Amino acid sequence: MNASVPDPQETPPPRDVLAGEYVLGVLDAPERRVAEQRIDSDGAFAAAVTQWQQHLMPLADEIAPVAVPERVWVRIRASLGLDAPAPRAPAASPGFWESIRTWRWLSAGGFATAAACMLTLMVARPSLPPQTPTPPVATAPADTGIAMTSTLMQDDGKPGYVVLMDADKQRITLTPLAGSHDAARVPELWLIPADGKARSMGVFDDAQARAARIPDALMPLLSDGALLAVTMEPPGGAPGGVATGPIVAKGGISTLRLAP
Repeated sequence: MNASVPDPQETPPPRDVLAGEYVLGVLDAPERRVAEQRIDSDGAFAAAVTQWQQHLMPLADEIAPVAVPERVWVRIRASLGLDAPAPRAPAASPGFWESIRTWRWLSAGGFATAAACMLTLMVARPSLPPQTPTPPVATAPADTGIAMTSTLMQDDGKPGYVVLMDADKQRITLTPLAGSHDAARVPELWLIPADGKARSMGVFDDAQARAARIPDALMPLLSDGALLAVTMEPPGGAPGGVATGPIVAKGGISTLRLAP
């Protein structure tokens, strides 16, 4: 049975609140780790996470479309080795797009808007059940509390995916917001750092959130200056690590420092 989304007129159960806050990315580092473990071990909690992800989709429709600058398309397509010209987006004010930082801020803006709307639905956050602390390991490095987020935009300017990256756990979660693009293909996420060379971050699911480990070699390349893009590839990923499918979404990376 699917978990229900909290009714704004009632105090939601702790499980649904935790699931909603996990999807919104507002948990601190210890709570985020607990939620990730529950997704893998608690079917009801995983269903609640999926319900929240689906509940965000109507909110995404409320976000005004934003044209992506053509030069970003050129950079992404060149990095992925796709030579066909990309569809030209409606012209935007040159002054508005003068800074790539502005575009990256808008890329994360869709997610921030969804977070603000969803948090207003929660009358009050009930206390979460106490969690048994993990015994500290003397040799383990301290958590940095650093997370990265990105809202990947489609051609029409609407959000297609939300990406959350946990630097401490080297964990990335891709959540689809727009539904399936091609039933015969799977979304593959690409990291395009400052050197312009695309690296695959793995294949994901176009129907539900999917988490994966970030390869060690890619960790130093994750920064606010990098781009992310999604292409639709055969099951198992792009042959030879070279993108073959169309780019369906793209966006910049924003770094967050979460409370310990």
